[in-house]
Amino acid sequence: MVELSSSGNPFTWGGMRGTSWIQCKLDRCFGNKEWHRSFPDSNQAFLDKRGSDHRPVLIKLFSSSEVYKGNFKFDKRLFNQPLVKEAINQAWNNAHGWRDNSVSERIKRCRRALSIWKKENNLNSRDRIIQIQIALEAEQSTNFPGAQKVFILKKELVKAYRDEELFWSQKSRAKWLKEGDKNTNGYP
Repeated sequence: MVELSSSGNPFTWGGMRGTSWIQCKLDRCFGNKEWHRSFPDSNQAFLDKRGSDHRPVLIKLFSSSEVYKGNFKFDKRLFNQPLVKEAINQAWNNAHGWRDNSVSERIKRCRRALSIWKKENNLNSRDRIIQIQIALEAEQSTNFPGAQKVFILKKELVKAYRDEELFWSQKSRAKWLKEGDKNTNGYP
């Protein structure tokens, strides 16, 4: 048996003994060879004490870079992005072994690739609207604004507004599907 690597304060118990404060490493997680083969990146995290004299111990089976946080929802704004299809194809076909060819593994890779792509390509339409408005104002404030550049910026601004509308439409639909229609007081 080998103790899992850990993070956080390893003194999991604390209390008074007479007039002295004592802390001990009571709670720890161990794994045998089979465990470490199955979960090579597993570790234990010692959390903060909350209403107890013991620290909770959280066992993480995968490294934090692989941990999936939150629900993945496909952003409809990605349909109009030219490089998204390429990112999806690359993730779908990038298998390293027989396990990586399963549909669930391929979907996980696609989800990760899309999440990374969104972060790298700043899909925040509100920020994009502000950037375009500033650029448009700067161009129109010059002594000789370029008509072609103004036209292109206005076209980009309309697209950014459509993207913002699509984002909020998708978000409100997801909320409605999750929570339902709360305006039902008048119905029996």
